[in-house]
Amino acid sequence: MRAIPTRAIMVVALAWLTLLGGVEQATAQAQRLGGSFLIQVAVPKTLPKRYSDVAFDTQNNVYLTVWGMFPVMGRFVDAGGTPLGSAFQISTAGQLAPRVKYSADANVFLVTYLDDTEAYKIKGNSGRVLGRLVRYAAGGTPVFVSGEFVISQNGYGKIPEMPATLAYSPQSKEFLVTWTDANGLPNTDINGRRVQLVLDSGTGDYKCQLAAEGEIPIALLGIAELLPP
Repeated sequence: MRAIPTRAIMVVALAWLTLLGGVEQATAQAQRLGGSFLIQVAVPKTLPKRYSDVAFDTQNNVYLTVWGMFPVMGRFVDAGGTPLGSAFQISTAGQLAPRVKYSADANVFLVTYLDDTEAYKIKGNSGRVLGRLVRYAAGGTPVFVSGEFVISQNGYGKIPEMPATLAYSPQSKEFLVTWTDANGLPNTDINGRRVQLVLDSGTGDYKCQLAAEGEIPIALLGIAELLPP
């Protein structure tokens, strides 16, 4: 077999490095599009707009932005950054700290939030994590695919500065929701629960079903773990 000259190998290697460097440089660049825009006008003598989060609907090419405390609110924004319709209420009343993810399989958003009503004080011993399914309709009108449902009510308080978080798996058609439980502060637990999307035979639409194994103990974080040795 005829040997390949060392110089030829070096030339080819240099060409590949140059190409890869160009690709890396191209993919590392980002460009801001347009200026900032207002999603919701602040109303005098109302609570501040906090806990904002956003997810993208790949079927309708719109975003859902959520925010709020007492109650949780939302608004759709098109791909060009134009708010659609009006802001709308997602939670019933005394809830806060929303998070949102989208499922293209069901064409629906799952919004999660904490419950701070008098009966379920988040800093007491009966805080709850709630969820609701929301879908986009023309003009930015929300379609509530479900009412509020309980994801967690395990006898522990929740911490409002640590909102529940979630991610969606298109393989299993499930959301995983995780949150922080105040297990005798300063101890805090990280627990989670799988939320499945299943077809409702009565309506022909999707609904949420909590996984049968119940809550998943993910981590026990005590104060000793946070302090240096």
